[in-house]
Amino acid sequence: NLLDTFAGASFLELDYRHEAANMQRFTDTLLPMLNGKVYIPKCHHDLTTRKVLVSEWIEGEQLAKSSASTINALIPIGVDCFLAQLLVVGYFHSDPHPGNLLVDAAGRLVVID
Repeated sequence: NLLDTFAGASFLELDYRHEAANMQRFTDTLLPMLNGKVYIPKCHHDLTTRKVLVSEWIEGEQLAKSSASTINALIPIGVDCFLAQLLVVGYFHSDPHPGNLLVDAAGRLVVID
């Protein structure tokens, strides 16, 4: 039923080992499709626990705070990234708010969280 589905999904969301597995799944399936234009931080699985997620630190600027030219250059990449998630991969990053989209020094779109 609906309540059981919600409870089960909430339980998984609160277990960061599950989040780490999703990061790896994205890295393995999505990144090869996007030819290095998108980056997902590496997860340190050996340090990740149910309550702590440890990933690579990313130096970057929030996409929303980037220059107009940077944002305009990354719009088609972002569209490709999220359409690939929805239409090809079959699962998607469901929390793409401005704090979860960065631009790194290489000019790549970095998807975190």
